[in-house]
Amino acid sequence: MQGMTAENFTPQRCRNSLIPYYHLEWNDLAPECSHCYCALTVAHVLLECNHYNVVRQRYFNVSSLHELFEAVSAQNILGFIRDIGLYRLL
Repeated sequence: MQGMTAENFTPQRCRNSLIPYYHLEWNDLAPECSHCYCALTVAHVLLECNHYNVVRQRYFNVSSLHELFEAVSAQNILGFIRDIGLYRLL
């Protein structure tokens, strides 16, 4: 399977692949962030987790997912995901 690139990147594909949703099917607890123990969501990883602040600021500075996917290039979003070590999840 080909990895995600700026050419085939879509917000929906990012949302669907970055965070697993298997817990919904099994009525299990949502996965937790290993850094701050909050619910692991796309918004948490891309916008909120303090552990990624320094890296995040190199790529973008937005306050919502809508703003992120509207104003930030796919190349920058993917660069951030790659630098924080989560690119393999895509």
